[in-house]
Amino acid sequence: MYAQKLCMPSARGCTRAWGFELVRGYHLKDAGKKNMQLPSRVACMDACIQEREFPCRSAWWNPVKTECVMSDLDRYGLGVSSRFEAAENTDYMESQCVQEPNRMCEFRKIENRLLKTVDALYEGVATLDECRQLCLEAPFRCHTFDFEGVCRLSHHATATVTQVQEPYLSMNGSLSYERGACYNVSLDCQANHMLATLHTNKVFNGKVYARQRPNSCVVDITESMTFDMKLEYADPGCGVKQEEAGRFAVDLVLQHHDQIMTSSDLGFALRCSFHLENRSVAHGIELQVNGQIQSMASESAVVPSPNVTMRITDREGGDINTAQVGDPLSLRFEIVDSYSPYEIFVRELIAMDGADGAEIVLIDNRGCPTDPSIMGPVGQISSNGKLLQAYFEAFKFPTSDVVQFQALVTPCLPSCSPVDCSLPADPSTTGVFHAKSYGRRRRRSWGSTGNSTHEAENVLVINSIRIADRFKFDENGERIPMDGSEDVSSNFGQRDIMTSRSVSGQCLNIFGFLVCCFVLVIVQVAIIFAWMYLWRRKRTMSKEEAAVASMGAMSATPAHYFFAASHQQQAPVHHSQFSRKFLHQVSGEVPSLPRLS
Repeated sequence: MYAQKLCMPSARGCTRAWGFELVRGYHLKDAGKKNMQLPSRVACMDACIQEREFPCRSAWWNPVKTECVMSDLDRYGLGVSSRFEAAENTDYMESQCVQEPNRMCEFRKIENRLLKTVDALYEGVATLDECRQLCLEAPFRCHTFDFEGVCRLSHHATATVTQVQEPYLSMNGSLSYERGACYNVSLDCQANHMLATLHTNKVFNGKVYARQRPNSCVVDITESMTFDMKLEYADPGCGVKQEEAGRFAVDLVLQHHDQIMTSSDLGFALRCSFHLENRSVAHGIELQVNGQIQSMASESAVVPSPNVTMRITDREGGDINTAQVGDPLSLRFEIVDSYSPYEIFVRELIAMDGADGAEIVLIDNRGCPTDPSIMGPVGQISSNGKLLQAYFEAFKFPTSDVVQFQALVTPCLPSCSPVDCSLPADPSTTGVFHAKSYGRRRRRSWGSTGNSTHEAENVLVINSIRIADRFKFDENGERIPMDGSEDVSSNFGQRDIMTSRSVSGQCLNIFGFLVCCFVLVIVQVAIIFAWMYLWRRKRTMSKEEAAVASMGAMSATPAHYFFAASHQQQAPVHHSQFSRKFLHQVSGEVPSLPRLS
């Protein structure tokens, strides 16, 4: 490695320890952004430093063609890539003067290897974090550091030592840290949108999206190191939240993979704050006048922007938070300060399902209802231009019970003129819906002096309500009307209509279910006791039958089992008569027993 000192006119614009790193016989394939015919390598370096159309990170010069090619990419941005390849008669020059993002950086561990070549060495460094900070603040583009008692910094990385023989020193237990991707985020807060610009030192392929709206608010990025995303305050697709008056917030996600999130992805919290305090502005000039001039009275006044609210109410104006499908409701837009000189108009009223899915436009950008059967026109209450309302019947989306309303409200001076809305009242008929809707501001005229009246900014108002179904389904999948509503079904085969009304007395509640269970248990216990009683009785009767049978057998047995042998010889006739008589008596005394089947 050697260093060469060159004097260039543009060197004062570079504050690095050195300006370029030269690698002979290489170039970046298909990475050229600008070509110029220049006489020398030094002229090519100077043109790269002075380039303003894009950040020139590298250049290569062909002395045979006297051609200088400049690029916004370098070996660090591409990583270990096959695009850095050998080229005959070409000097590759990598700029150290370009500014790199260094606010959010990740470092990759390299185990058991240390770079042989370092550019700076610091002693007395206490911790690894201090060494890491020295690398980020180094006067050159530091890409690798290690901390083994001393802090060593190097501009080399894995991508820049591919053409170097044995760049690493093997050492068991050692650790090197190589800089990966770094990100800087800048936020520009405008009157109606915020613009987030992201800078990185690695070529990025992926997407950037709003965390709450990953499908509707997304920007795909391909082969870029600088990209931006514009988020409108009033765009419901990006879900920018108004945390308080003049404060807007949204969260962005930087995702590398197209479908899944990985550990390398990052999240950014963006906040735009506006100071809405009233300010007095004066322009003074000193005049010298001879003589006496009568003094004039001076007055100044500041008219604040109106504070507008949107409420979900019933038809009488009472606030509600929950409702059922079909309930008569209204949206009320009101200027809180009754003494405000402004009037208001409403347009772009949108209903969303509370998630990231369906939405429907209720009032279009002209201020007219898109479907009068869902939302009526916006009208004044008691001819008061500061208080507007629109009637509608409660509805919901299939995917959510929460319906979120969002509208743009714009103040106007001195009054707002209604817009004439004409659209079909029913698609199945030829009727036309006519209404006056306060959804357009009064047209402004230019004065003879060429000055126009002040135009107020749009106000975004948001509110939500929970809507419940008016019906539910039983376990058989049949619809059960709720609250006594009629359930009308049509049988197209028979061409008749059947109506049925639910009766609250037939509904099965929890108490009735428990009573049924208790009665069932009592019946089961009674059946068990009855069965046990019959079984015991049957068993007793069986024993009695067995006893009778045994007694009959004893009566038929010969007499020598009951009498002595001497008696048998002396009175054989008497024994036979006695036995028959005894058996007859026993058989007559024992009644017949019924049998259980």
